[in-house]
Amino acid sequence: MALAGLLLPAAASAQETAPAVIIVPQLATPENVATPAGDTRLIARYVADVITADLRSTRELVPIGPENARVYSYPEATAPSFALWRKTGAKTLVTGFVQSRSDGRLTIGCYLHDLSGGREIARKGFVVTPAEWRRAAHRCSDAVYEKLVGRPGWFDTRIAYVAESGAGPDRVKRIALMDSDGTAHRYVTAGDTTVLAPRLAPGGERIAYVSMTGGQAHIRLADLEGSQDRALLPGT
Repeated sequence: MALAGLLLPAAASAQETAPAVIIVPQLATPENVATPAGDTRLIARYVADVITADLRSTRELVPIGPENARVYSYPEATAPSFALWRKTGAKTLVTGFVQSRSDGRLTIGCYLHDLSGGREIARKGFVVTPAEWRRAAHRCSDAVYEKLVGRPGWFDTRIAYVAESGAGPDRVKRIALMDSDGTAHRYVTAGDTTVLAPRLAPGGERIAYVSMTGGQAHIRLADLEGSQDRALLPGT
């Protein structure tokens, strides 16, 4: 996934200021185009929903929208009507767009605006497959949070763990993966061997784990879809 730039949230303790209100309306799209993950107008709403949910999970920000926010046009994604948005009482505004590309991928852009100053304060853009729209949304949230709070966001974090099912001799252990908010759950291994200790690679695109085969421990490496699963060391 290729990236570009954005920002937002802040943290509140008993001695800090109250949480800041931020408005997150539905993203715009220049043309409604069908994709395997839904049409671009629908994805634009999904992205706003995820950003809102991410920011709502913090103590520093109080997001409004997208259901309670006005729908804006594609040109307004980069040039918002500040006078209208100030009436919401929010301090900052997140806008953006979802645009279909000729190669089948999507461009997802996110912008953060300071409403009192009437200016853009950050932006971020991503080129992703339609199936990756959720990761783009989480990365928008990360950028917003880091800009406004001054600390890195965690919304694009993925969690790898061992999922167990069944009992006794029928018990199955599989490497599983999910996003930090509990969504996008999937299994990486088939469950035909006992597996232990999953670890995501630094780049986040592969996962290492221990497979117990024939009473021996083998370290294996797989991509996040479970394909290209191979022994880390030849001959093991």
